[in-house]
Amino acid sequence: MRLTQLLQELSYSEFSNLAVGESGSGEISEMRLPSVVASVNGALLRIYSKFLHDHKTVVIKKLANQTRYLISSEFAESTSAVTPYVMDAADPFKDNILKIISVSYKDSITNEFLDADKRFRTKPITVNVPRTVNLPEDVPTGELLYVKYRASHPVVDYDDDTFIEAPPAAFEAIKAYVAYKEYTAMNTETGVAKGQEYLALFNSLCAEMTDRDTIGVTEEFTDTKFADRGYV
Repeated sequence: MRLTQLLQELSYSEFSNLAVGESGSGEISEMRLPSVVASVNGALLRIYSKFLHDHKTVVIKKLANQTRYLISSEFAESTSAVTPYVMDAADPFKDNILKIISVSYKDSITNEFLDADKRFRTKPITVNVPRTVNLPEDVPTGELLYVKYRASHPVVDYDDDTFIEAPPAAFEAIKAYVAYKEYTAMNTETGVAKGQEYLALFNSLCAEMTDRDTIGVTEEFTDTKFADRGYV
């Protein structure tokens, strides 16, 4: 679903009696548009955090005399960092890590991705929530490591008719969350009460999606057990 369609549906339904929804005209008030889109981003963050949805990989390069790596576009090739270690020239990193899942290296002979801990044994690789990797000192300078992570949705921009990547079952929950934020922002007794109704609806829809597995709630496991040692 594109952002314009989502906003139109909000105007027709949840915001049909509010000025923000231009009284059900299918438009969102220009003044309130940035706030509504910010709430859409908040809803997407919660949906992606609640349900395992999108896995991506980013490559980091071991630098001399450095063991701690904050995975951020600030240290990326794509942003012309002074000493880059996020190797993302071909596919710029979007600062969208929710949780690091595993750290691997690529075998030079088989081209297989293997658990890095089984190669570097002086100390385990550890992860600090949500996006810092700590490498043992024996990882060679220049070594490329492949960090698999659970990704959030790209930030939606109200100036761009973004395609929102979410399963169909998620959109009613997204609209409920946006309505909760907008009604609560009215800062009136009636608005706050209505906002709480929409928050309860959001939580109920999320629980229903979990029970029915309509959003693909699936877990993946890795040999690198961060939860047992150093995933803090």
